[in-house]
Amino acid sequence: MKNALTYFLPCIFLFCSCTVDDVSYNEKTEESNSVLVIDQLFKTFESKTHKAHNKQSLQDLINQIEAEALQDETFFNLVDENYSTPLAADIEAVLTDADAVLTNLNIRTDVKNYVSSVINTNTQTALTTLNQTIKSNVLLTTAEKAMLADIISFRNQQITEGGDDDEWNTRNIVTYVQGYTISRANAVLNVLIIKVIEKED
Repeated sequence: MKNALTYFLPCIFLFCSCTVDDVSYNEKTEESNSVLVIDQLFKTFESKTHKAHNKQSLQDLINQIEAEALQDETFFNLVDENYSTPLAADIEAVLTDADAVLTNLNIRTDVKNYVSSVINTNTQTALTTLNQTIKSNVLLTTAEKAMLADIISFRNQQITEGGDDDEWNTRNIVTYVQGYTISRANAVLNVLIIKVIEKED
């Protein structure tokens, strides 16, 4: 009996340790993948779609983008029970006045302040400092930190790729936050929609 316990207990401990490590790895991977998923979806959408969308209604365009996105396994895996098709009115609001949308979002004021700080940060060094501040803020929830990490990744991409159109940069970040209040899939799809509209503008 003692021999069985000697072998059995370490195996249980090893199994539990591996499970915990896998979960934390997956969470970290998921948190940093939004930018990659959006880029992948955007490239796929562009390669499949050759016609101009300016004759479609905004909701028809949203529905078309959603249909294409749902065929992508990575995006499909983000969809949860909270996901819903984005509404043209919500996207139009971001296109019209992203700052007003951010102001009116139902998120905590300190999170809005962090979002504004990310939008107004213009160097990678400043983003790194801001990211460290966010990570160490014990008052933020895990979901808030994940969302802020995602928009920091977007802003970093905008800075490194020389995205100098502040209006479109702000729209992409605000629409991500807007979508994130529903689900991560909504956040990703919102940015994809804005990117498609931006490309056609």
